[in-house]
Amino acid sequence: MKTVHTLLCAVVALLLLGGCASAGTFSAEVDRAQLVVADAKGNRFAVEIGHSIDGFEVDCKQRWAVVWGKALQLNPSNPQDTEVTLIQLDAGRVRGMFGYSKGIFDVQFSADGRYAILHSDRDQLLDLDRAQGVTSSAIAGESEQVLVEECSNFGGRSFRRYR
Repeated sequence: MKTVHTLLCAVVALLLLGGCASAGTFSAEVDRAQLVVADAKGNRFAVEIGHSIDGFEVDCKQRWAVVWGKALQLNPSNPQDTEVTLIQLDAGRVRGMFGYSKGIFDVQFSADGRYAILHSDRDQLLDLDRAQGVTSSAIAGESEQVLVEECSNFGGRSFRRYR
């Protein structure tokens, strides 16, 4: 009887905590002001995002996530400001937050895994390992030739509030 009670308690705890990630399955989802991630190893963690969440994209290797949205406190002199949060998923931590003067509407990753390509009226690159923006002159014209990664879609790879 004690074993049944222990098992029921474990099931109730899992249901209250929102379930359990199974090993081998990746997922990411928005929960209010957090990005909740369950990695392929079965680890589950939540990252607090300091801005609204209009979208996110995860790279094919499930190493990086880029989350974008409006600042919680708008700058009246530039209401198009967009905040971008870079998350290193394999470490479960925020690597940086960046402000952009133009609205970001989509993000893709480069095929070589070095950059996130932030799409707005003027695309911008984010160096993932250095966690900093990159100007096109800093990569000697590569920005015109950056190939976009391609992989099979997986659960929780992306989210767009506005399509």
